Amino acid sequence: MERITLREIVEYCSAHPCEVDLKTVIEGISIDSRSLKQGELFIPIIGEKFNGHNFIDKAREAGAVAVLSAQRGSDPGTLYVDDTLQALLDIARGYRKRFSTRITAITGSSGKTTTKEMCAAVLSEFMPTLKTEGNLNNLVGLPLSVLRLGSGHRAAVFEMGMNRFGEISRMTRAALPDISVITNIGTAHIEHLGSQKGILKAKTEIFEGLPPDGVVILNGDDPLLWELKGKLPHKTVFFGISNKDCEITAGNILQTRDGMCFSVSSPYGDLEVDLPAIGKHNVLNALAAIAVGLEYADNDRTEVQEVFNLIKEGLSCYRCADMRQNIISKSGVTIIDDCYNANPDSMSAALGVLSSYPSSGKKIAVLGDMLELGDYSEQAHRALGEEAAKCSDNILLIGTASENTLLGAIQIGKLTSQIAHFEDIEELSRELISITSKGDVILIKGSRGMRLEQVRDALIESLDSGLENKEQGEIGQ
Repeated sequence: MERITLREIVEYCSAHPCEVDLKTVIEGISIDSRSLKQGELFIPIIGEKFNGHNFIDKAREAGAVAVLSAQRGSDPGTLYVDDTLQALLDIARGYRKRFSTRITAITGSSGKTTTKEMCAAVLSEFMPTLKTEGNLNNLVGLPLSVLRLGSGHRAAVFEMGMNRFGEISRMTRAALPDISVITNIGTAHIEHLGSQKGILKAKTEIFEGLPPDGVVILNGDDPLLWELKGKLPHKTVFFGISNKDCEITAGNILQTRDGMCFSVSSPYGDLEVDLPAIGKHNVLNALAAIAVGLEYADNDRTEVQEVFNLIKEGLSCYRCADMRQNIISKSGVTIIDDCYNANPDSMSAALGVLSSYPSSGKKIAVLGDMLELGDYSEQAHRALGEEAAKCSDNILLIGTASENTLLGAIQIGKLTSQIAHFEDIEELSRELISITSKGDVILIKGSRGMRLEQVRDALIESLDSGLENKEQGEIGQ
């Protein structure tokens, strides 16, 4: 965060100061009294289970230069506002306007983080680029990300997640992006949004912060997004694999053990890409990043071949975020570690990877519940079971909703000896370890709340220490 005074803070969020030296320059903004540093402004956020106002005294003791507060009073060193969360967003908006940095905002039901990472990898080849770190993609994290902007950044890539209507609208009005990307319209968070049409409505709020000359980049393979063709006031670029009417398309797709090889057709010419990530869904994510890269390059009037080379180099440097479809090889066993989160779309994509991944042994799917699906949960989990049964030799399940996954798999003829449902992580881990052999490929995926990384860790520990002993014991018998 660059130099900013309390006077500017007051102007950005229409705060009412009480005994505050408005010329004071703050060293940063903090929402957590435990990590607050001397000279920072403390903004207490009110959540469902906590109220940051309860920690104002601790923030002052830690060295807060001033405090924002929605609890009216007359405490010295306080800036009073009606809503501290909205004030944080307003401050981010005011701060963002100080920079000419070109910003890309990304949302979608799945693939947001991967696409954000790929975009940042591509743009970093062109220019200094800021990106959303970790999971700072919500109403609190987004403005904190914007406040990390500096005059040295020529590009920034921000991820926007949401659970309910209006959240992306508030974020995009704070970030004021120049380019808005939607990866897909699936069923994640359908519990709160009612239908895919509702999800589409919520996701397209990302257009609200765009300027008249802003650019929209959409997945043309998604039927709901393709319906927007010709209906938006902004320049719109579609990317896709199956829909050849898109401006940017991929073909000649080949999956290897290490990633995807494919060719790209664009209005600027063709290029060949080697992507260190597996699955056709990641080809779509890469196409979105290519589209973003071409927009930046077009704006800078960079030589086309140089642009292609930079895009290819950026994608070759892409690395998966933690627990998002990382490929782990141990003792001849391949683990597709995708523990971070799950919804019907990402589950289907992950099972597609398992199905196509080269294997000399069994293919095992370890699946947990997909959360926040509401009335759609039973149908989605049954469909998951049917899909998993078609590409897996063994299916191990955990979670209440996954009982429907079990029924779905059995319904299409999966043998009960090949599928099992467990009550706890330890029991599932023991069974997985007992059936795993060299040459096997294992997918581990479920919603974050299922904590399937514990299964992954138990399996890796076993492979590090026990697989050779296990096989020697079997030979000895």
